[in-house]
Amino acid sequence: MKQKIPAFGVGRKAVLYLDQNAISEMAKALLAPVPSNAQEQWLDLFRRIHKLVRFQILVCPTSENHHVESHAGRQASAFEDLADALSGGVSFRAFLDIETEQFRRALHAFVDDLANKVDLRPEEVMTGPLSTWTPPIRIGARLGGGDGYREFLEGLRAGQQPAMDAIWTMWKSSKETFEEIFAKEVHAAPVPGTVTWMNLAMTALREQPDPGNLLQRFRLSQSVEQVPHVRIRSALYASVARQVAGGLKQLERSLSMDINTISVVLSYVDAIFVDNFCAARLSEKPVRAKIPARSVFSKRTMNELTNWLDELWRRATLEHFEAVAQLYGLGIGQDFNPLASAHPAGP
Repeated sequence: MKQKIPAFGVGRKAVLYLDQNAISEMAKALLAPVPSNAQEQWLDLFRRIHKLVRFQILVCPTSENHHVESHAGRQASAFEDLADALSGGVSFRAFLDIETEQFRRALHAFVDDLANKVDLRPEEVMTGPLSTWTPPIRIGARLGGGDGYREFLEGLRAGQQPAMDAIWTMWKSSKETFEEIFAKEVHAAPVPGTVTWMNLAMTALREQPDPGNLLQRFRLSQSVEQVPHVRIRSALYASVARQVAGGLKQLERSLSMDINTISVVLSYVDAIFVDNFCAARLSEKPVRAKIPARSVFSKRTMNELTNWLDELWRRATLEHFEAVAQLYGLGIGQDFNPLASAHPAGP
C-alpha cells in the first residue's frame, strides 16, 4: 500500500536571508583541509542552519544578487552549491518584478483611495517549497559562468565605486536631518522603467480622465513612501548620509548592492544576516521607525543568531519530527558536507 504523505503542519518555514559574505565564509570553512579557529565558528553556524533546513524548519532563499556576488570570486561554483543547499529549494523572484508589483499595488491604492494595500505575502515573492515539504531531489538551473562572465561581473562591481564616491562627496558637508534626507530619497527613488510597469500603470489608469496627470500626482504623493522597497532604501541611505556627514571616510563599493538587496527582501523574511555596517544602520532608532521589525544579525552578533536558530529548533513539535523521519528517513539527522563530493578539496 502506498504510504500517505503527512500534512505539512508548521504553516510556513522560517526565512533567514544570508548575505553572500556569510555563504562565502561557510563555504571556505567547509573546503578548508584544516579549519582555523575563526572558520570553526562558521562551521558551527553552517551545521545549525543546515540541520534546520534538512528538518524543514528553515529556508535561506537565494536571490539574483547571490548569483552576481558569488561569481566575483574564484570559488563561485562552491559558493552557489552551498547557497543552494541552504535554500531548501526556495528563491526570491527577480527583484525588478517584486519592485514593479509593489509599485503597481501602491498605484491601485492611490487611484482607488484605499488604505495601504502594498503588502505582498512571502509566497508571492518567492518560489519553491516555502509552505510545503521539500522534494527529496531538486534540480536547479543557473545562469552564466566561466572566466568571461566573471570578468564582466567584476567590471560591473568595479563601476560601483565611482558612484559611491560621488554620493560620499554629495553628503560629506550635508547639514540636513535624517527626515529631510529620507523625504528627498523617497521622491528620488526610481520608478521601474520597464514596458511591464508602463503597461500596468496604464491599465490602472485607463478609466481615469487625465491619466498622465494622475500618474505624476502619484509619483509626488505620500503613497510612494508606502512602497516597501522605497521606504527601506530611503531610510538606509538617509542613515548612511548622516554617517558621511559625521565623518565616515569612505563608502564601500558593495554598499549599493547591499542596500538594494536589503530593501527588497527585508519585508518578506523573519531574519537577515548582513555585514556589520548595514546591521548598524538597520539598528538605528530612526531607521527602525521606518522599516519592518525583523531580527538583524551580523558577524558581531553571531551568538545571538545561534540563539535564534536554537529557538527555532526548540519550537518544532514532536509531530513535525515524526513526519520528517517518515518522509526522508532517519538519516536526515546526520550532518554532512554538501560540498565534499563536487569539490574534492573539502575535508
